[in-house]
Amino acid sequence: MRAAHRFAARLVRARRGAVAIEAAIVVPLLLIAVMVVIDTVRFITTATRLDVVAATAADLTARSSSVVDQVNFNRIGGNNELAMFFFSANQVGLPSDIAADGQIIISAIQPTPGGHTVLWQRTGPYGLAMLSRLDGVPQLPTTGTHVVAEVFFRFRPAILESLGVISSAEATLYRRAVFRPRKAALTVLEPAGG
Repeated sequence: MRAAHRFAARLVRARRGAVAIEAAIVVPLLLIAVMVVIDTVRFITTATRLDVVAATAADLTARSSSVVDQVNFNRIGGNNELAMFFFSANQVGLPSDIAADGQIIISAIQPTPGGHTVLWQRTGPYGLAMLSRLDGVPQLPTTGTHVVAEVFFRFRPAILESLGVISSAEATLYRRAVFRPRKAALTVLEPAGG
């Protein structure tokens, strides 16, 4: 009984290796916390960048006196083609690869007292297939048309996913911007090549 009591007392007084054990527990938790913070900052900056992308696409479209129904990036021929608006928005979105992991939808709507009517709507050649969420557009003034740009982007927490902490976690971010046309009503799209 005395031997057991002495062994227990020695065990309580022993401090060798305590720091190593504490470090083995705390350091991985701190590393995970730092990685979560880094991915959170990436998430916030990506969401903010997408706000600018949506505003750019809607603003460029709304500034045009006419909009040409051409969405092929490889055949951009004029500054009033939808492909130019999509391409410019992609450039604003860098380093996020919107062409591969996103979708931009540009629409012209006519607000009505009961909602709105879609006059035209186009998507660019993007890797993410999404449907418009125009039902969520708040009530707008019923005079004139409005250009709406919707941006979708698949966000992946790269650091945590690469370390296997979170596998295949992703979120689809959504941003929208609404502008009124400045030079013309933009109620129709002009045919490409015309």
